[in-house]
Amino acid sequence: MRLDDDLKYFESQEFKDILAKYEGAKKEGSPIYMDADELTDVAEYYAMVQNDEELAGEAIDLALQLHPDAVDPLIFQARQYMLQGDTEAARQACDSIPDQQHREVYFMRAELMVRDGKGDEARAYLLNCSEEITEDLDYFLYDSAYIFIDYHDNANARAFAEELERIAPNWFKAWELMADICLAEEKNKEALCYIEKMLDKDPFYLAAWNWRTEAYCGMVDYTKAYESTEYALAVDPQNERALELKAWVLMRQENPEKAHKLYEQLRQMNPESEMHCLYDSYCLFDLQRFDESLQLIKKAEKLAGGVSQEQAAIYEHHAHILSEQSQVEEALNYIDLAEEANEVGRGAGQVSAAVVSVFAVLRAGDGRVACEAVHQQLPVRDVYRRALS
Repeated sequence: MRLDDDLKYFESQEFKDILAKYEGAKKEGSPIYMDADELTDVAEYYAMVQNDEELAGEAIDLALQLHPDAVDPLIFQARQYMLQGDTEAARQACDSIPDQQHREVYFMRAELMVRDGKGDEARAYLLNCSEEITEDLDYFLYDSAYIFIDYHDNANARAFAEELERIAPNWFKAWELMADICLAEEKNKEALCYIEKMLDKDPFYLAAWNWRTEAYCGMVDYTKAYESTEYALAVDPQNERALELKAWVLMRQENPEKAHKLYEQLRQMNPESEMHCLYDSYCLFDLQRFDESLQLIKKAEKLAGGVSQEQAAIYEHHAHILSEQSQVEEALNYIDLAEEANEVGRGAGQVSAAVVSVFAVLRAGDGRVACEAVHQQLPVRDVYRRALS
């Protein structure tokens, strides 16, 4: 949700004015004098939204030229080194900041610890730092928690969320934070307690309706999940996340026809999303429209470019379609690709690939032998070979 905060800021009029001032002066060739934090915001916009490292670098270079000791551009520079894998350069950049008691320096040092696998040490460090914070302790705890959430370390994030809840029990952002952690930990009933508080405070808060849907999906209560999507879409009929969740719920309710219509709408809204293609392909498969399903999964592969977090799922579903069409050897190749994607962290793991393999061998060989092979935890390709032997 911290990323959502950043993105909301980039959509604000305040930031739009800053960006227009910067880009206007640059276009006219006029001298640019702006505050360090404004230029850092511009750099973050280029890096996060436009994915343009060159433009981000130009903005941050200007910030450092005008304000060589300013914290924000130096932290941005340190973080870029870190994201490029050069943690030593990141530490050196952090060390060069004159104000070592600045909270962004604390956060940078903690994040470097987390990336080094020292999450508990980072938690202890930030909790110790929090004792020195005299202003905006609530925001310090909130931002500290999201350092760990960004790395899926919910146990350490919870330490800060619980302390935040203790000192600011009625703060909206504290409820958001606890809901975020609870959903990640699949503690859906606990998450709902915080979500309902948010909706009582602001019944038009779209994000909370979407989180409510996620919580009820986790509880396998698809009736209430569907109800939540209807409320979300009443707030914003074109909200992409609400439409995604509604389509997902319809799939779980075994209504692929309606889900397919929503995924068609989503693919028009976001034609570059491999996920919309993947899930629409699932719908078409369930509708036994196999040729169309195959075309969409091929499109998903092209859009994914081999680097999607759901890369394994894309390959597995491709194998599933091919097995339905009795193209066993080609299906085998896609299972191999799925296993490779799993190994590099772009999939859910070996079990998913093994399950897909059963579908294929049931079409092409002895299903009983295939299932026995899976229970023996044989490699996926061996499952196929045994079934076809």
